[in-house]
Amino acid sequence: MDRAWLLPLVAATASISLLARSAGAQEAEVEDDWPEGKWQFVFDALAATVKPDVQVPQPDGTTTTENAKVTAQSASLGASYGITDHWRVGLQLPWTTATIQVAGISRSVTSFGNAELDGWYQHDWSPEVTATYGLGLAGGGQGKSTSNAQTDQDRALINQAISDARGYAFDARYTSGRSSAIPSMEVDWFHRGLQVEPYLRLQFLHDVTGDQPNPNVTTSEIGARLAYRWWRVLDTGLRTWWFAIPGGNVEHVASSFVVEPELRGRIGPVTVLLGLLVPVAGPYANPRIVSGELGVQLDL
Repeated sequence: MDRAWLLPLVAATASISLLARSAGAQEAEVEDDWPEGKWQFVFDALAATVKPDVQVPQPDGTTTTENAKVTAQSASLGASYGITDHWRVGLQLPWTTATIQVAGISRSVTSFGNAELDGWYQHDWSPEVTATYGLGLAGGGQGKSTSNAQTDQDRALINQAISDARGYAFDARYTSGRSSAIPSMEVDWFHRGLQVEPYLRLQFLHDVTGDQPNPNVTTSEIGARLAYRWWRVLDTGLRTWWFAIPGGNVEHVASSFVVEPELRGRIGPVTVLLGLLVPVAGPYANPRIVSGELGVQLDL
């Protein structure tokens, strides 16, 4: 692994620590999001059209490269439970349904992504700043790009397409044929409506099929959310992240930079998110893949 890739990650982690420690300890404004014994349910949906290149078998036994059109709708259902005010566990179940059009043929397919089991620890650094440390384990999804079965190939293709449309955010949930360990760190600073939330997520992916050219891959996602809360019920903000591969390689993945303008509205225990994912740099910035996102969170 090229150690030069580690420098941005170390610098980002140090910057996050300095931000949290330098924030003034004023009136407590960080919300108590993790009360003990309470459930949180999250539904996230995204729709996009992606045009990846695919290999199409020919009657003479050869293959040709064709441009496919994948019109995909992805959803993820999650639930988490507060064991204490500082410890929380949760489970995410992603799935994707899509229509694939290639070489004049159209077919529909549905695929389950990798289920992700998560645990988090939240620490209050000051009355305004909290840090969340997480560890996730993901695996068990459908699809295999190296399979001879068309259904397995199609499932891997639509998982890849929705990961592309998400700018590789939470890519481990949609990487067919691999299990993963996902350590993460996020800092939340909330002061008089202003929210600054930098985060760092690493993904250590391992091939479970035995036929991938790169059995072990490390990816990184570093980003931040900047937002302002109006009248205690409406957030306007921008989320941005950079995805890179410091170790190994994944055939369909490359570095990318994405921004997402968003609105979040709160009505009692319900939070609704509307976002628009726009690639700024990377393989899906030209032609650009613009994806619409809808999220709903329920706290009980």
